[in-house]
Amino acid sequence: MRHKLAARKVSGKKLQKLKDAFNKLMSPAVLNEDRKMIEKKPRKILSEMNFNNPDNYLMGDVDIAESQYEDWLRIDQRPKRTIPDMFRNKGWKSRVIYYAIDSSLALKGRRIIQKTLRIWEQKTCLKFVENSQMDEGLLFVNERGCSSFIGHVGGVQTINLLFPECTHVGVISHLLSHALGAWHEQNRRDSSAFVTVHLDNITPDNYHAFLSFDDGTLDTEQLPYEYASIMHFDPMTPAMSLDSEAFTLTPIDETFMNVMGQRQSPSFLDYEKINAVYCADACSSQPTLQCLHNGYQNFSNCSECICPPGFGGTQCEGVEQTGARDCGGELQATASPQYFTTPSYPNKFPRKQYCVWYIKAEREDQRVFLKFVETFDLPCQPNCRWSYVEVKVGEPFNRVGARFCCKRSPTASAPLASADNEMVVIFRSDIEVADGFRARYCMLATEANTHSWSAWSECTQKCGGCGRMMRQRTCQRPCESMEVKKCNFNRCINSKFIINNGEFFILINGCCVGLAPGSDDTCQETNALKSLMGGLLGSNKR
Repeated sequence: MRHKLAARKVSGKKLQKLKDAFNKLMSPAVLNEDRKMIEKKPRKILSEMNFNNPDNYLMGDVDIAESQYEDWLRIDQRPKRTIPDMFRNKGWKSRVIYYAIDSSLALKGRRIIQKTLRIWEQKTCLKFVENSQMDEGLLFVNERGCSSFIGHVGGVQTINLLFPECTHVGVISHLLSHALGAWHEQNRRDSSAFVTVHLDNITPDNYHAFLSFDDGTLDTEQLPYEYASIMHFDPMTPAMSLDSEAFTLTPIDETFMNVMGQRQSPSFLDYEKINAVYCADACSSQPTLQCLHNGYQNFSNCSECICPPGFGGTQCEGVEQTGARDCGGELQATASPQYFTTPSYPNKFPRKQYCVWYIKAEREDQRVFLKFVETFDLPCQPNCRWSYVEVKVGEPFNRVGARFCCKRSPTASAPLASADNEMVVIFRSDIEVADGFRARYCMLATEANTHSWSAWSECTQKCGGCGRMMRQRTCQRPCESMEVKKCNFNRCINSKFIINNGEFFILINGCCVGLAPGSDDTCQETNALKSLMGGLLGSNKR
């Protein structure tokens, strides 16, 4: 039954018009690019996209409110148009958000929704309060497909959860993140540095779902790109594909293939992005705490840090304490090889194991090398869903590392090497058991052993400070092989936006979001926190 205060969705005709506007943002240079089709490799994972007809939504699962339509449609007007800050979503005005669960959802669905909301309360500063008489809030309903509005649209806004297909913690979290203001991860303006979009296998009406643009909702320079984000598409999106058994999106670093599209639970960065917006002022009256290894100050206890998986301690200075008796710990890498194994190796490891090894070489000019030797045997699951070994080879440690499972060793051809003198290895098992692994690690000092840097590439944009230029070098031992920097900071004159090289940027006073005109008429950095807060959810009054 429709709630009397429910936010109105646009008609199918208006939705198509909006999709056409977004699709036109994909530049001809990108559309005509010769993209190699990826070898077919069927995989089936849990995702909201499995149950949606993309014809009914923007970007596969996004509902559009009538109140959003006119502003968003202006993206396709003539260049003389005044571009509104159409992607700057109005945030929820309070950290307390009311919700109700429609009677169309079975008791089991209700319980999973409540469980998911409790998890978000534990991980963020948000509070979800059930209130069936609310005038404004979230209404969970059992309707066709799995969908949500993006950001706060006013009144009672629905989150559609087809039961039982969509009532899982991961899918509910994905749609809840939309409602809190988050877009899909592959839509970030810097996504081209991390993923390849295979347009030859995408239906033209769905190009927009893979569009890289500056949405004004998050300063992407502040937080790392997250392959394992609950908001990231899977490498395969059959409903948007010309060939349902071929890839539409692949990571440039193929070691992250197994984490893309996961819908088990939000990643550390998924929560951090929301906390950065809603909780940023929670410790403003307290001394700033220096959190190590990409941790951040705890909004509920400002004297502690929230640490990424693998690390623990007041300032995330040491290994995470998991309570495991037979595995994990802090290891010192030396020039002599040393070893660690899964519990009970060479016998099968027990169920429900969680082990963390923090490996460190003594000096910063030393690197940690890791190789799996003898047996490598973990259960095979899509996305390495429940049982895996995860390796973080260096910063950013708040990003999920590469995950491996099945029987093929990831170091069969070459060892894994740390970017600096630290490495984290995480092993997790569920109810399936297997033989596990034996890992060898050692330290090796880094010599120069690198080729000279290439010349800087041409800047991707002509003005506004939106562009990027890159240079590369070949490393025979672990080193930074690529550098990227911003460029062309002269103001864009008489322009409200840039559409070029497959990128879209909104300009404010001729400068990219996060920059402002300086006294010399060039675009200069503004306060980083303001840039971040001006993003994901707009103005939040508390």
